[in-house]
Amino acid sequence: MHTLVLQPLLMDHSTFQQPLPNDRFKFVAMPYRLDGVMVTGGPHTYIAQAAAGLWTTPKDLAKFVISVQQSLAGNEQVLNLQQAQLMVTPSINKNMGLGFEIGMNQYGQVADNGHYFMHMGENEGYRNILIADTKNGNGLIIMSNMSPDSNLILKHQATDDWSFFYKIIRQITNAEKWQ
Repeated sequence: MHTLVLQPLLMDHSTFQQPLPNDRFKFVAMPYRLDGVMVTGGPHTYIAQAAAGLWTTPKDLAKFVISVQQSLAGNEQVLNLQQAQLMVTPSINKNMGLGFEIGMNQYGQVADNGHYFMHMGENEGYRNILIADTKNGNGLIIMSNMSPDSNLILKHQATDDWSFFYKIIRQITNAEKWQ
């Protein structure tokens, strides 16, 4: 991943190294639970690297999202046009591409003719969301170092309340007049 994606996109503050190297910890936001208590032991190491192994920043993640958008527009970068199209084409169901929820409107809601893609992720102490447009180049990324308790996440009881994130998304997209 480093050679094929991170390095070519100059995602210099991103890594899949697990555990995270000590020299990178000074850049990490410590994880907290919703009650304001720091997650015991700090950031966890997850063996599922594809699902939970990327350490990144909003700026670096934006570089990847912009690369997908550029490839969709025919300006191929780390993905060719066909690969980028697969990421935003229905696979498992009509609103799931390869790694992204698709068919969304600018507010992150399923919509007829929706041309936004998004990804939501969380593990203990972190909750993040990205939403981006397949046509106009719009996009935003929100990362937080606070999440529900891991027991709720594992039981899928915590994933329903993303209302705070959706309020931020609505404010930004309305202010920027996204369509």
